[in-house]
Amino acid sequence: MCPVNPVPFALALAFLAQAPEAAIARHLADLSAAEPGFALGDDDRLDEAREFFRDLVGRAPKSSAARVGLARAQVRKGLARAHEAQPGEPALLAALVDALPLAPPDPDSASPGVPKREALLDELERLDPHNPFAALARARTALGRRADGYRIETDRGFTVTLRTRTEDAATATARRHLAPFLVPQPGSLLLWHVFLEDISPGGEEDRAAAERAVDADPKSPLAPRVRMDLALALTSGPERFAALARIETENPDSPYWDDARVARANLLPSGRDSEAAALLEPLLARERGNAVNPGLHSLTEIQLRLERPADALRTADRLKERGSADEDAAVRALLALGRLDEAEARCRRRIAELEAAQQPDQDPPYGIHEAHWRLGEVVLAAGRPREAVDQFDGVLRDARPGEYGPWWEPGAWSKTTRALVLAFPFPIAASALHLFVLALTFTLAGIAVAAQPQRVRRFLPPVLLLAALASALQVASASCTGSAAGTDIAWLLLVMTHNTLLAGAGSLLLPAVGIKHGPWARLVLRGGARRPSRWAPCLLRLLLAVALMAGWTALCIWLAEPRVGPFFERMSRLFRGSEFSILLGLDGDRMSAAILAVTAAVREELVFRFVLLGIFLWAARRVLGRGTAARARAAPVAVLAVGLVWAVIHAGMVEPEWFKIVQVTGIGAVLGWLTLRQGAGSAVIAHVAFNLTAVLSG
Repeated sequence: MCPVNPVPFALALAFLAQAPEAAIARHLADLSAAEPGFALGDDDRLDEAREFFRDLVGRAPKSSAARVGLARAQVRKGLARAHEAQPGEPALLAALVDALPLAPPDPDSASPGVPKREALLDELERLDPHNPFAALARARTALGRRADGYRIETDRGFTVTLRTRTEDAATATARRHLAPFLVPQPGSLLLWHVFLEDISPGGEEDRAAAERAVDADPKSPLAPRVRMDLALALTSGPERFAALARIETENPDSPYWDDARVARANLLPSGRDSEAAALLEPLLARERGNAVNPGLHSLTEIQLRLERPADALRTADRLKERGSADEDAAVRALLALGRLDEAEARCRRRIAELEAAQQPDQDPPYGIHEAHWRLGEVVLAAGRPREAVDQFDGVLRDARPGEYGPWWEPGAWSKTTRALVLAFPFPIAASALHLFVLALTFTLAGIAVAAQPQRVRRFLPPVLLLAALASALQVASASCTGSAAGTDIAWLLLVMTHNTLLAGAGSLLLPAVGIKHGPWARLVLRGGARRPSRWAPCLLRLLLAVALMAGWTALCIWLAEPRVGPFFERMSRLFRGSEFSILLGLDGDRMSAAILAVTAAVREELVFRFVLLGIFLWAARRVLGRGTAARARAAPVAVLAVGLVWAVIHAGMVEPEWFKIVQVTGIGAVLGWLTLRQGAGSAVIAHVAFNLTAVLSG
């Protein structure tokens, strides 16, 4: 038996042990040669990057870095055909793997002959187990589509944005795939950049290792990019600002000079806008740069904040020349300059372009709500408030939940309010008066009840009955409009308290000015009617009051031919399912409309006939004197005054504006007369009957 020579086996084992290191070293050399092309691509110099990589592929056709760089510069065109012509070529496989997204390719955007990404990746790892782009693909697969979190802190006069990335299983897996290439050697900086930007939590050990890699190849075109990543990982505002400044100073001709400049400007808070503008203005003269367009977008915002609209307009026009138009900033600049016709034309042109680009059955295109909002601001400044309201309403109605836009800006509320006030002065003033009357009556009712609680107790049963009825109706109305307030205990207690105070104050104020409690209150107090013969006149007066109100309304309609007012119609369109749209019959719900009408009648009588009529009658007697004639004049004056206040609150519901004032004042006079004759309870019943008749008759 011949002895076996162990030397060849030892040499083979040594070769196999060195094979991974040799493969990694070869790929690092390829990456080092390709770094200038990747830097050109980062600088948006795609034509130069394409020529660089074409030349490199010609010299090194099996270089994965060259193939990947060329594919990126060519926007990933022609990869499928090249792979079909040379199947099994690792460099082409690497380019395909780098080109395809994490999800399976879209059939409309990729050739049907392109296999799925995972199959390509498996084949690449079989042919070239130590390919850096295979490692990069595995790392990205491990991370998935995870989005980093950010927090913003203020540190010694700087606004610092910090990533809230943590080490987890996905990060550890991605780190393990890239670890063989994260070495302090030339050619490793592209992988270091990916690692620092997408994977590393930013710990000191990672930063120190990356700094050693930069020191090992300081002349690399990607060295400033990795230094940028290291600077952006610093938590100290002054240290980050100084590190970015050093990158600018030491690399004035680097493709990453503009990135460092923009990052420095972003560190400055709004109180240092002048410094930020000085940093960003040199970008206006640069033709290329990955961060030039974002920097100029920031510059327009800063110039607008500094009240330099002319400069902002020039910057916006420069962005348009670069193919990254900022029409919103341009419109705001024109608005500030008072060039309203130009601003409106640009808004309408932008809206037309976006609408033309919209596909059927798709959401509105990005930016269209912003354009409509700016158009609203422009037409408001041009003195057309109703057009502005239409634009604002459309945005608030159609904008998706969570969508951010100028309608979230601090001054947006004041603009919409100003547009509403200018477009609908009467309805807005009526709403303000309504709120004031409600607050006043609630306050006075509380004072009256607190001053004489013993007298209120005498009439507690009818007071509580009326308050409970009003509260139950308000709960039913909330249910009709879909409001959740009807199930809120705090809201229910507030409503019951409010109604009890109003009814209690009425039980004090009306007798104090000579208005006796009507038959309805006596019915509750006595538990039944002792003299049925007295009910006939009461019922006749009720019927007469309803007939007078209906006749007066019919006469006013015949004379004025009213139509729904634009404000009321707007509220109905904007808030479908609200009391506005229900009362107009837009929802086709007669029962809900009837409940809302009855609720309105009871609430209005509590405020106007129970409380305000007593206060106005008391004031009129004080002003007109104490004689019999003065007392006789005080009643109609108080009744008409209360009716007029009540009528003004209804202004804006229909056009012409005077219609509602005349109609409601007349109805108020009838209800006031009925209150004087047989108490406020009768006014409540008459008002309810009239409202129900109006709703049910259409």
